[in-house]
Amino acid sequence: MAENAIQWHGSDLHLNIKATPKASKTEFSEIRDGRVVIRVMAPPIEGKANKALIDFLSKQFKVAKSRIQLLRGDNSRLKTICIPDPIKIPEFIQEKQDA
Repeated sequence: MAENAIQWHGSDLHLNIKATPKASKTEFSEIRDGRVVIRVMAPPIEGKANKALIDFLSKQFKVAKSRIQLLRGDNSRLKTICIPDPIKIPEFIQEKQDA
């Protein structure tokens, strides 16, 4: 399932994500149904959850927030995100790629 959730397009990493807003903390959760489940503390109001998701991914992959692209799912929990040239690959993602 991880092969659908985590895809490389050249040096760009595409993640198919299921965002779960209003969580107790922002974190990677699991891979389910071909998506990386990410819990986000922010509520899904006025783009707050999307902003929190981009902030989290920026820190995890050491990529500027302005470079991370929301390709699909602006108003949905199901999203596709492009992370160009990630400097760091978080342990959670590395483990899922290697599995």
